[in-house]
Amino acid sequence: MYLTSIATDSSILYLSMGMLVGFGLSATSYVIVLGAIAKVVPAEHTAKAFGLTTAAGSFGMFAVIPGAQSLLANFDWQTAMQVFAMAAALIVLSLHLLTQQTNTPGLPQHRMTTRRCARHWQKHSAILATG
Repeated sequence: MYLTSIATDSSILYLSMGMLVGFGLSATSYVIVLGAIAKVVPAEHTAKAFGLTTAAGSFGMFAVIPGAQSLLANFDWQTAMQVFAMAAALIVLSLHLLTQQTNTPGLPQHRMTTRRCARHWQKHSAILATG
């Protein structure tokens, strides 16, 4: 998104809006996300997890559009793209910090570790962001 906001010729637009956005959307499509959810969630809870995941994607489309419209009404489109790029970078950074491996002696090992939980939320936020 940031590359799109600073594009000066069509080749940068082809790269940023064409290839990079295409790869991002294909990596977070429903098929990929639901397949990953199916691996993490026990079989008896799969239907509920799929429902929550697809609902989160629909809510993402509902929630992001008013913010985007507000940004476009108050700023130019380049600034709006840069704000969304910063938001995406913050999501990636926060998930990276959440998934740091910590070995604390004396604490019980749970089935859903912090790393797996963060990956689970990452998948949900990815589907939320793409709508």
